[in-house]
Amino acid sequence: MTNTIKRGQDDKLQVYFESTSGFPALELARKKCGHATIRHAPAEAFNAKLLKEDAVLGFIQGSPAGQKIAKELALHPPKLPAGGYHIEVVQKQHKILIVAGGDLFGLLAGLADMFLHSELTPRNLLYRGNTRTEKPAFPLRYYWTWDHSTNWVLDDPGNQFDGCTNLYLKKPETFLEDYRRLVDHCIEMRFNGIVIWGFLRAAHGGEAYTYKVAKYAADRGVAILPGLGTTGYGGIYYEGNHPYNLETYLKRHPRLGNMGKDGKISRREISPYYPENQEWIKSGVEWLYRNFPIGGTNMENMDLMVDYSSAGRRGRAKIKSGEADYFKDQFFAYKTALDAAHAMAPKAWNTYATYSGFGRGRQVTNAGADMGCEPYFSKRMPPSAIAQWTLTGMLSETPIPMREWLEHARPPSAYKNPRWPKGLRPPTPRSAGFLHQASQWGFRRADIALSHFAEACLRGHEAGLEGISVHGEVCSRPLAWKLNYLAMRHWTYHPESTLEEFALAELAPRLGGEKDARLFVEVLGLHAEGKLNSDQDRKASEIVRRWYPCNDGTEYNLPVYHMWSELLAWNGKRPIAHGVA
Repeated sequence: MTNTIKRGQDDKLQVYFESTSGFPALELARKKCGHATIRHAPAEAFNAKLLKEDAVLGFIQGSPAGQKIAKELALHPPKLPAGGYHIEVVQKQHKILIVAGGDLFGLLAGLADMFLHSELTPRNLLYRGNTRTEKPAFPLRYYWTWDHSTNWVLDDPGNQFDGCTNLYLKKPETFLEDYRRLVDHCIEMRFNGIVIWGFLRAAHGGEAYTYKVAKYAADRGVAILPGLGTTGYGGIYYEGNHPYNLETYLKRHPRLGNMGKDGKISRREISPYYPENQEWIKSGVEWLYRNFPIGGTNMENMDLMVDYSSAGRRGRAKIKSGEADYFKDQFFAYKTALDAAHAMAPKAWNTYATYSGFGRGRQVTNAGADMGCEPYFSKRMPPSAIAQWTLTGMLSETPIPMREWLEHARPPSAYKNPRWPKGLRPPTPRSAGFLHQASQWGFRRADIALSHFAEACLRGHEAGLEGISVHGEVCSRPLAWKLNYLAMRHWTYHPESTLEEFALAELAPRLGGEKDARLFVEVLGLHAEGKLNSDQDRKASEIVRRWYPCNDGTEYNLPVYHMWSELLAWNGKRPIAHGVA
């Protein structure tokens, strides 16, 4: 069903949006429709009795403005959580297209969804999405990034594609633009958080530019989670001559470095067992929260680091859990930082890396980090602490065939995986899952990881995870990551879904209809198995020709053409040019 929202006599679309810092709802509407097309008034001033034309109305459920509007229009939408939204059309004296969000992010994600299902014509806005309510299955949905290899600006010669101790070689302004674009992308993909390793770095503008990135995100309900090294990875200020940079600190206090197995004192890691270091960690976390509008942190202590000093041995001896030494050191490396973060922002997303899956055995964990038994830290962190478990090695070693996802929302193969037995849950009260598939870490950044991403969401939701994370460094222009991002957009809200449901929800509005969306995933699945037959190849090639941007005046659709031609090229096929036999 199509709902027609008429534009005014001046050909402008009347919108009422709740006022928030930076007016992001208005900005989004202008990006979608054009600046000159929109006539805006604050939702706080909305009065149905004075309405003289159709309108789009966006507000946050439960806010003063939202409560006033709901009462005035006698609205009874379902209770919305953070990140959730409700879209419906109500008929009063005029039609009102309503977008209600459970919070600011939900409002913006709902508006983006509404525009995805709408078409702006010279006289109307045609909304084809019907009444719908969307609620996230994972409260925290976040992208993991390094600053140097997050490439949403494609023409900076300093772009890099891998590494974790790299210099930042891009222009400082590119740091701002990379993350501005990624924040905007988050709204489209319904992801409400971004981890930034290299968050504070002198090479891309230091505190001033970092603040701008955090503020832009916070104004849009996207939580920036700075990568925070407690005992390694640069400290709070990743790189630069700064009191909270770890190397700077160690130059002043070299005796406080971590002792390796060879007895040497590190110049890049500190021991978690010295009181002076604990005070430095606490002070740095407090400084970070006081000065930047962040939504949490992503803590690491240095992959599986162990302090072999006498102080370290004494500290670990007090823990009788039987776990590996690196897990014991994690407790001492994270506890002070998490306590400080909780005191500063008890509702923030304070995640900390375990470098491990929550299964048993080296094959299911990161770098052979066998959890072995329930870690001591698992029940001793503050309430806001979220353990980030590595799901990479817990997922099926070979991706579940896409034909299984076509038929099953819970594919049988997902439960025949010995790396993640059915019913296995993490030992921590609050948990998130992080996966490396389709990244440079053991895989390829050009991979289509739709099956693994769907599996992670399905099994993660069943295991009670409240957060899920994938890499967000590659821009959404290549087909592989266009599909990867859309998969996470869908399965983080609908973790029990078939591939057909994904196609209808995510591909149909982007490919021109349900029939073509179904064919697209059919061809995608056959490509993945190397079984594409001549009939499907012919149908796909016909669609490429249909939307080809030929200069003969025929209708074309460049985004649709790109997706289909890239799909055929992904299997080594070359699309047939328009007019060529």
